[in-house]
Amino acid sequence: ADLILTGEGRLDRQSVEGKTVSGVARLCRELGKPCIAIAGVVEDRDLIAVLGLRDAIPLVDEKTPVEHALANPSKLIEVRVAR
Repeated sequence: ADLILTGEGRLDRQSVEGKTVSGVARLCRELGKPCIAIAGVVEDRDLIAVLGLRDAIPLVDEKTPVEHALANPSKLIEVRVAR
């Protein structure tokens, strides 16, 4: 694969402490592959560098409430990734 996508409900400090996203990101670094996380919420953008991700794409932001994201995840992923 040229690019690896992984998902996370909430990218937060616990993500660094052993959530799946940290293992996927570590494996990608070892293989020299870029990794992007798609998360419901990105709590702290500094975690992108800490985890070694290329980027993290949140589904919830200042314009998109949690309720909308939960009701329309597929459409939001499509729109966010296209950006």
